[in-house]
Amino acid sequence: MHGYNVTSHSIVSDDGYISTILRIFGNSKSPPKPGKPAVLLLHGGMGGSASWIIQPGDRNFAFKLANNGYEVWLASLRGTKPSQNHTHLDANADLEYWDFNMEHIGTKDLALFVDLILETTKNEEIYFACHCGGCAIYLIGLSETPELNRKFKAGFLMAPGVFTGSSSSLSLNLATMFIETPMSTIVNWLLNGRFSSELAFGLTWEKICSISLFQCGFCDRVFFTLYGNDAPQLNFTDFPKILGKLQDDFGFGLFVHGMQNFKRCSFRKFDYGMERTLIEYGTPEPPPFNLSKVAVPTYIFYGESDNMVTPMVSSSYNYAFIFNVVIVLGFVCYLGSG
Repeated sequence: MHGYNVTSHSIVSDDGYISTILRIFGNSKSPPKPGKPAVLLLHGGMGGSASWIIQPGDRNFAFKLANNGYEVWLASLRGTKPSQNHTHLDANADLEYWDFNMEHIGTKDLALFVDLILETTKNEEIYFACHCGGCAIYLIGLSETPELNRKFKAGFLMAPGVFTGSSSSLSLNLATMFIETPMSTIVNWLLNGRFSSELAFGLTWEKICSISLFQCGFCDRVFFTLYGNDAPQLNFTDFPKILGKLQDDFGFGLFVHGMQNFKRCSFRKFDYGMERTLIEYGTPEPPPFNLSKVAVPTYIFYGESDNMVTPMVSSSYNYAFIFNVVIVLGFVCYLGSG
């Protein structure tokens, strides 16, 4: 792959999910050799492992690490296209396949990825880097499985989607209108448990945003409204291809779990409803994850223009949300008048 030595591996969780992880272990700049430090990269929600190679050539984060002497492991979380296999369930036919949330991945899959890397590389510890929801899974794993803390040398969290209660993202705010309502159950059934990377009729954001009509004033506005505006940092020429690599299938349960935490400005376990929650946890409300058990040196990075993962509660929260709504309504009116 692009001149790099790559192998594919799989892990099988105790609940039957088979997930894929790619190992990049050398190229001409840094030939394969024993003892290289290893890095596990965990992608965010709505994306996949390809999100680490969205830039042209060696500008990619994964390739930069490989060029500088690291073994790079790209995990694809359960539910993404490379990781939709199961010992007895069919992701395309069985709604039960999609009955998982962030805690399942953090407690059942993460440790298996780590142990595979340690066994293959013979390292005693690995580095970790993540984006958005992948960071939540990292913190869940360390808090729920404390022995994992001994297996990481350091963690680097980029825009960690953990405490998102101060977000002014239009998409998150609108989603709170139907989360934990009968409409949410209906949407889950209609989507067969997942958000597909193909929106409809085989269309993807990459195909839509490759159409010149949508390139300027639609695709960029939509994504700026959802995630924040930093236009000078965006390569508009490569934008459609970037979107194509960023998007992947995504379990509806992961979305609901994240939205529950956003709605309550918390970071806690999945809320199944009072009856099942009481059975699962022994309390009517889901308990919070105990982040005091996280002992790995962990570093947080965030974008100042990010409106989904923000550094602090902003007094301008309501104004930002209203501004986003005005942008979308204005653009809809503009299209209608044209």
